[in-house]
Amino acid sequence: YIEHGYKELTIFGDTNNEFKMPANYLHIWPKHEFMLIGLPNPDKTFTCTLFAPWPILETLDNAQRIESFFKTHFADFIDLCPDYVEQCLKNPSSPLAHINLSKWNYKNKILLLGDAAHAIVPFYGQGMNAGLEDCLILYEMLAGKAASGGDDTAIETVFDAFSEH
Repeated sequence: YIEHGYKELTIFGDTNNEFKMPANYLHIWPKHEFMLIGLPNPDKTFTCTLFAPWPILETLDNAQRIESFFKTHFADFIDLCPDYVEQCLKNPSSPLAHINLSKWNYKNKILLLGDAAHAIVPFYGQGMNAGLEDCLILYEMLAGKAASGGDDTAIETVFDAFSEH
């Protein structure tokens, strides 16, 4: 696990069931060691996620502290999400994890790529990039081994090297 956790909130549509913010954007309220993001949904809501170190999330345990935190750090969010206090009290804070395997293959028959091998928290936005990069690296390793006249242990050698990269 990493030292940050997250709490989800929802900005509901306006009285006409329309988005309260422009819909074609990722909205980010960055702060020094934490941030709030908003992602649009087809139902005209925004899924908002507060990412913060656990000591900060743990202080959001009563209405007064929640109101103080949001007024200090996200004042412009309050009008967008008028029930933010109730949502903070109702919705749990959850952990974020990062996975990195020491061996990405099994008996030279199965090889893990992308998030399956090294999952990363979603706000880094690198899951698909990691998968595509893994494919390129594996292809280059296999092509290099084939070009050098690989023998019966070529797959084992490449898979082991891939696990080390």
